[in-house]
Amino acid sequence: MNYTALAEKSARLVQNFGKSVTITRDSGTFNAATQELGTGTTSYTTYAVEDNYNSAMRVMLSNRPGTLIDSTDRRFWVAVASGQVVQPDDRITVDGVTLNVVRVDAIKPGSTTLLWEVQARG
Repeated sequence: MNYTALAEKSARLVQNFGKSVTITRDSGTFNAATQELGTGTTSYTTYAVEDNYNSAMRVMLSNRPGTLIDSTDRRFWVAVASGQVVQPDDRITVDGVTLNVVRVDAIKPGSTTLLWEVQARG
């Protein structure tokens, strides 16, 4: 089954009902001649809808291996942007506040990613 139309609709809905966010990732390149690691960042802008973790969700997720939800954690449904992949250790900036990405799940039927479910911590 082709999920391209559903992916496009998901992106439109997140853009219409969400807000602009910036995803930032530390990046570096190794210079073999100088034996030094250069540092830098890569950023891109996309859209996300914030959805709070309620107490029932915190209990349910606490039963998943490797997931702990802090009382200040925030959950975002992030639109897929030009093939970009959200990863743990990225940062998400929303409304001028930068949070660390601690967990990412791809929402994808088959091989088409529709959205990223992102758990972020401030």
